[in-house]
Amino acid sequence: AALAYCRWKDERTFLDLGASVQADTDLHHHHCRIYLPFVQSYVRQQFPDLDAFPCAPPSANEVFWTTRKPLRSDVSSLLADLGWHHDTDHRARDDLFLDLADPDAMCALEVFSPREYFRDLATGQWFLDGFRRFKIRLLEQMGWRIAHVAFFDWEQHKDQRRSLLRGLLRDIG
Repeated sequence: AALAYCRWKDERTFLDLGASVQADTDLHHHHCRIYLPFVQSYVRQQFPDLDAFPCAPPSANEVFWTTRKPLRSDVSSLLADLGWHHDTDHRARDDLFLDLADPDAMCALEVFSPREYFRDLATGQWFLDGFRRFKIRLLEQMGWRIAHVAFFDWEQHKDQRRSLLRGLLRDIG
């Protein structure tokens, strides 16, 4: 029974991973197209009795599939309600844009969706991807004070979003 449970659990993980990669590919992440065949190949190798590889995106009720643009728009609207005047898609440098920024004060909020995180499948913990971490470090070296709103914090604090944003604004001063 334990082996059957582990096999089912692993199978579900790989099916979810495959669906996630396929959903991202359908949305706009061109680089995911490179990895999808590897994921498919691995799943087929590990689970040869599967009839088909799942390609459907997750159901609409899953919180992790909040898209970036509506999330950023929600955060921006609430920041405006709180009286924080900011630019959207502010160009900090030729190739560096900030989601929500007050250029005069050199402070900004970056809004991160599920596509900008990796998830540790063993622990369920989310980790910001390397590109975003590098971007934050680079902006901080340029003198920007950066805070970020993670999709999971935004969903988890539905009733305390104002205080969440007030705290982030306080942190970047």
